[in-house]
Amino acid sequence: DPIAYLIGYKGFYDLELRVTPDVLVPRPETEHLIQAALDFAKQRDRVIAADIGTGSGAIAVTVAKHAPHAIVHAVDVSEAALAVAKTNAARYAPGIIFHHGNLAQPLIQTQTKVDLLMANLPYIRHDDMHLLNVSQHEPHLALDGGTDGLTLIRELLAQVPQVCNETALILLEIGAEQGSAVRDFAQRLLSPRFIDVQPDYAGHDRVVSIRL
Repeated sequence: DPIAYLIGYKGFYDLELRVTPDVLVPRPETEHLIQAALDFAKQRDRVIAADIGTGSGAIAVTVAKHAPHAIVHAVDVSEAALAVAKTNAARYAPGIIFHHGNLAQPLIQTQTKVDLLMANLPYIRHDDMHLLNVSQHEPHLALDGGTDGLTLIRELLAQVPQVCNETALILLEIGAEQGSAVRDFAQRLLSPRFIDVQPDYAGHDRVVSIRL
């Protein structure tokens, strides 16, 4: 969405988020993940949440604003993306704790355990990148998911035992046909209580919910 970059803002959920070419423009599909996160957070008196690969901060900022009792951590490997996310947090949710690093590594290093792990990681197959309009304007770092599109999602799931509390909920945004692959991998790796794949408005796989 080059227009959002020109204007410098994008409406998301009920917020106006600052965006630059260093971050992905937030998309309406991600609101499915937000809704699931808020439903979970609102059932609890205290919740520690983390948004991995925060980008513009869309997930972390929206959840922190609407669940003010939650402690929210946000991680990104890109310093430039973190700068954008911090601007958005300053406006709507100044309590967010930011970390620079790869996936959940900064949380593991600080021995932070979370009840809610959220991530909209790059999930496009490397060989499909050149076919997509989005890759002409938006940062490749935020799009390229490796050979099958699931490289980073698998790496994050492998970190779950070190970063999640025993009854945590994990919410992952995925590509349209990745539901069964992510479900199978998570099942083998984590033996969770349940896994659910939720479709978006178009009926495509969009959010995987994993309950430990």
